[in-house]
Amino acid sequence: MQAVLLSPRTYQLLLALAVVTTALFAITKGSYPQPGGDKTVHATTFFVLSLLSFGAWRRSYWQQWLGLAAYGGLIELVQWYIPYRDANIFDWCADLVGMAIAYTLIFAAKRWAK
Repeated sequence: MQAVLLSPRTYQLLLALAVVTTALFAITKGSYPQPGGDKTVHATTFFVLSLLSFGAWRRSYWQQWLGLAAYGGLIELVQWYIPYRDANIFDWCADLVGMAIAYTLIFAAKRWAK
């Protein structure tokens, strides 16, 4: 099943923009509105990153998932060294939850399409 609506190049550009934006929010100092809490923001961000990754790359799901999981872990590792940020294993777990929901929906859509 291929991603729909946009070309792979467009998904790649959107994914790059989302990755950079996520990194900037992760390292900057500031108070951002977080309706539903910090963990909801983490899960939603990685849900969107997962969908964009699916549309952008023709790699296996596991490669996409591992790449995004590593990215989420790297964010938390970097935040460990930034004095005004907090590293939190539960933030990374929320990232994984968002990814799991996205890939579950992708698998379900793929199965439904058959």
